[in-house]
Amino acid sequence: MNYLKQTFLFALLLIVSAANAQNVTGIFMLHGVMETAAGFQLLEDGTFEYFFSYGAADKWGKGLWKKEGNKIIFNSFHKQPLADFKLSSATKTQDKFITLRVADTLNRPYRYVACRLNDNEETTNENGEVRYPLDTARFLQMYHPIFSLRLTTLTLDKDKNSFLIAPTCDLSEVFFDDLSFSIGENEINAAFLPGSPDQPVGSRTFHFKKQQ
Repeated sequence: MNYLKQTFLFALLLIVSAANAQNVTGIFMLHGVMETAAGFQLLEDGTFEYFFSYGAADKWGKGLWKKEGNKIIFNSFHKQPLADFKLSSATKTQDKFITLRVADTLNRPYRYVACRLNDNEETTNENGEVRYPLDTARFLQMYHPIFSLRLTTLTLDKDKNSFLIAPTCDLSEVFFDDLSFSIGENEINAAFLPGSPDQPVGSRTFHFKKQQ
C-alpha cells in the first residue's frame, strides 16, 4: 500500500511539475543586456503587454499571444503602417524658404526627426520644424533615430513651400508580426530583441526570465 501511495504521489508531482513548466502566463524580464530594460506580461486571456527602455527611448507594445508546441507566437492588435510618416498638408506662402513641420494629430511637435531633402540634412527643432532653401529639390527622406530607423520617402509639390508631416502611428509602439519565442525552463527566448532598432537578427539569443 505504501509503495502504491508513493508511486501515486510521485506521478502527481510529475504532472504538477509538467503543468508548471508549460504555464507561460506571468511576467518575463530581459536578462543579460546592459543598459536595456524590457519585459512581457502574458495574461491568461491570451493578451500581452510589452515594454522596452534604452537611453531616451521608452517603447511599448500590446497584442495577442498563442502557444504552438514549444513556441509562443506574438502578434500586435493591428498591423504596422507601411511608412512612419505621411504628408498631411501642403501650402504656398510668401516665405523665401521651405518649411517642414512634423506634428501629430493633436499638433504636438516631433523633435529630433532626421530629414534629408536631396543632399541637405537637417533635424527638426523643439517646434518640430526644419527649413531649407527654396530652390532645394523636393525628394524628402526622413526617420526618427530614437524610435525607428525605417526610412520614409516623400515627394513634395514644387508649387508649395510649407509642408505639414504627421506620424502614421505612435512611433513608440513596438509591433509584433508572428514573432516567435522559444519556451525554456522558466524563460522565453528569441534571436531578436523587440524595440531595438539596430540589433541584427540572429546575432545573439535574448533571454526573458519568468519572475516568481
